[in-house]
Amino acid sequence: MKAARLVRNQLRGETRRARRLWRDAADRKHLRATTAAVVAGPHPPATVMVHFADGDPDRSLYQLRQWFAPLAELDRTTPVAITVRSATMARAIAAESALPVAYLRKTIDIERYMLAVDPRVVFYVNHWEPNFQVMRYGRAMHVFISHGESEKVYMASGQLRAYDFAFVAGDAAVDRIRANVPNYDPVARTRAVGRPQLDFLPPDRSGGLEPPTVLYAPTYEGDRPSMAYGSVQSHGLALVDSLLAAGYRVIYRPHPLTGTITADAAAANRAIHERLAAANAALPPGGVPHVLGARGPLGEQMAESAAAIVDNSAMAFDWLVTGKPIVVTIPATQAQAGVRSSFLAACYRLTADEAGSAADVVARALADDRLAEQRAFWVARHFGDVSPGASMRRFLAATAELVAFGAEQVRRTEQAAAELAARPLGPGTGPD
Repeated sequence: MKAARLVRNQLRGETRRARRLWRDAADRKHLRATTAAVVAGPHPPATVMVHFADGDPDRSLYQLRQWFAPLAELDRTTPVAITVRSATMARAIAAESALPVAYLRKTIDIERYMLAVDPRVVFYVNHWEPNFQVMRYGRAMHVFISHGESEKVYMASGQLRAYDFAFVAGDAAVDRIRANVPNYDPVARTRAVGRPQLDFLPPDRSGGLEPPTVLYAPTYEGDRPSMAYGSVQSHGLALVDSLLAAGYRVIYRPHPLTGTITADAAAANRAIHERLAAANAALPPGGVPHVLGARGPLGEQMAESAAAIVDNSAMAFDWLVTGKPIVVTIPATQAQAGVRSSFLAACYRLTADEAGSAADVVARALADDRLAEQRAFWVARHFGDVSPGASMRRFLAATAELVAFGAEQVRRTEQAAAELAARPLGPGTGPD
């Protein structure tokens, strides 16, 4: 049984790879015939380069998509460009963002780009292995900016040591890194920028629609036990049935990778989609439909929802800033219950056994949100000042600091190289 499942998973993986290669070849032809992305140069100036090495937009573009608005704001004063390794990704980004996109398929393309453009700062939103092909370039400051604040082990990984700096949300992130990454000084090597994306949420976040809307935004099942925070399989269908029976409108926004690791999670995800589709089909004329899918305007969905049910993930932290009630699931694996994460004490909790009563938990929280004051404390701890525009200002200031710092380091390196070239190191090694 286990061997058969392994073979099925391998076949699925090979099929996905084959489809991705075919699609990328077709998109390369498209890029050569259009101006959707710069393929061979000349490349526009870029003081800040954002490198996104993943090649499948359906599985990973969400990581970069959340940075489009802050990066566009940064580009108003500091030239920004996005570089990718996949033609499919280049085409997808160009369709969603006005920022310049450079398609660097081969290592030699990266080398030519870096020599021609000479960026001062390179941002990375994930720890993907191909990042290191860019990190060989020493004239830039390499900065990890992540794709969300959470308590996942990913957020305090030894991989942070590979970067010159990391942008983090606030004090909680600094403490998390200090407690988990030896031989790394987060005070010296991180900059707290809050969560700039939250400055682009709609001003009206009251969630006052009728019927009341609940956002269910679970993470994926994880590819290893330490990342198994997802609730789709353990909670999902019972949770959604409970909300529907109580008359709530549901926005179901699963992680884009949901169901890509295990067949059981994929089946649970399909079952939830089918249940919500059936509920939509049964709506009376003029009824407000339920929402299915990981795409769509997340900010608007957060604004129109009265409460959220999420897993211990970046979605939990982003929701905190809205000030509205939040229910965080407790994973079926108790080792991942997050009992050491104090912010969870300010959230309503939901075990798998309680999933069928999710609507009752939401109703009590909406009627008497006794945890609101505690959550306000954790918002400040995780994000600092969240007044309108505060995070964006910190992001711009931190970027400007590292651009200037990087320029100074390049100047010093060039000076050291010149001094070394003029220094006799042995017989016959002096300057001509």
